[in-house]
Amino acid sequence: ILLFVTIIPGLQVSSARLTNVKLMEAVVYVSFCSFMLSYHVHEKAILTTLVPLTVLVEPSKKAEVHNLLFWHLSIWGLLGLFPLLFRPIELTLKICSYAGYLGL
Repeated sequence: ILLFVTIIPGLQVSSARLTNVKLMEAVVYVSFCSFMLSYHVHEKAILTTLVPLTVLVEPSKKAEVHNLLFWHLSIWGLLGLFPLLFRPIELTLKICSYAGYLGL
């Protein structure tokens, strides 16, 4: 019930002024609410928020909020995907790829 209550603002925004940016913002908002408040099995569930959020990332001053949100979510989302690489031989790959991503 709490999930349905939290997605109502996203549905209202997407139905009131339907532009491409507002629609993608609503999709990101609803998927993030779904990730935070519903049951998910795998670590890959954060990708349902990260993939639509990549559409909103652009190098401009007005999209600074989207860029910052994407940066924070991708840092913690990629860190959350590390248990999928569980063998000891993959440890070096995990550390190097994550450090390389943070360095960009």
